[in-house]
Amino acid sequence: METTLLNPFTDKPIDPRSVVSNIKPRDGLTDTTVAIQLATPLSNRDEVFFIEWDFLHHHQEDKEYQKIKTLIQGLWQNSYPLIGSLEVISLELLQKKLATAPIPRTPKEKLDNLILFLAKKQTEDGASVKFHYLTEYKRLYFKSKNEAYFYQQTLVTNGFLKQQGGPDTDGSLVVELTYRGLAYVIELESAGPSSNYCFIALSFASQMEEYRDTIARVVEYHGYQPIIVNSDFVVTSDTPVIDEILAGIKRSKFCIADFTMQRTGVYFEAGYALGLGRPVIYISERKDFEANAHFDLRPFQHILYSDAQELEKALSVKIAAWIGSLNPEYKS
Repeated sequence: METTLLNPFTDKPIDPRSVVSNIKPRDGLTDTTVAIQLATPLSNRDEVFFIEWDFLHHHQEDKEYQKIKTLIQGLWQNSYPLIGSLEVISLELLQKKLATAPIPRTPKEKLDNLILFLAKKQTEDGASVKFHYLTEYKRLYFKSKNEAYFYQQTLVTNGFLKQQGGPDTDGSLVVELTYRGLAYVIELESAGPSSNYCFIALSFASQMEEYRDTIARVVEYHGYQPIIVNSDFVVTSDTPVIDEILAGIKRSKFCIADFTMQRTGVYFEAGYALGLGRPVIYISERKDFEANAHFDLRPFQHILYSDAQELEKALSVKIAAWIGSLNPEYKS
């Protein structure tokens, strides 16, 4: 009897007709690579991905994948760009992507992520909301239902939540944020991963001015406030410029790094943002990237552009898909 193949990102059965195993692999892909159609959460449309044959058939019993599966599935549910167009799905690739993904890892980050999630469900301050921890734990990056329940109960114990009785008939918990919880949410939303700031790292050469303005305009269009620390700052502030740069990155929800002209400061700022767990959008002028990009940088997905118009369009789509647009008029 033939084993049912499961989608590694959802655990749902894969239609055998969606697996294309008799095509010639593209250049650079191994003979064990197969093409497969998977529905993505963002578009809910089937898209073609390439996956290692062994991983497709054996991920269910792969102990190393089982250790990270719920986190990978959480990234998938949240439409995180796990797989690039030239990448092949494998255990090694997913482990690498997870290592740099902007997910809550410490107990405080997990607690903060949960209360912000519940706050967004409110129709008004003090309104009751349902926490479907049995089904929502993956998208919140909890490793199990029990872990999700533990952190929900911790919010209750700390006075941030009130719980109304036991689990509902559908297994959900009915809760409401207390005044203390609302005040804590406001504190979280004013800085860091929950803020509306975006740090922009790039060269300040005169020929980059048009692209700098384009990036800032796209960021503002989606409802975020750009933070750009340039040489003028040194003249107008008593604060050392490096301190302002680090503070700006800490204050930001995400970072956009343009590596055109290969400035070392951009490498530093992007690395610092990654170390803090901030999402980094990599961009570069196409010819400069192809000729000069450092080999360590090349594996990361980049927006490559030839002119400001191409950059504006691609960056807008990337922010909306990966970070989320705050502009109610934006339509994908």
